Amino acid sequence: MDVSDFTFAASKPRTCPVCGSPRVADIVYGMPSPEMLDSPGYGERFVTGGCLVDDVSPAWRCRACETSIYPEHACRALEDLPPPF
Repeated sequence: MDVSDFTFAASKPRTCPVCGSPRVADIVYGMPSPEMLDSPGYGERFVTGGCLVDDVSPAWRCRACETSIYPEHACRALEDLPPPF
């Protein structure tokens, strides 16, 4: 696996760069509150990404094909990691 196996974007894409779907959701990190999980946007406008976030965590996920989309700065961080990352 190398950097070319990942999908990157400068900002949240309007459509998925892999499948073209407009169903791109923000990934929210940290412990979700009950209110967040009951929110009408949960699952479509935003999804949970786990408790830990770092420089190589994806920022968006396509809800149609489940592609994780990383911010462009993650590309540089991934290149600095020793394989396999």
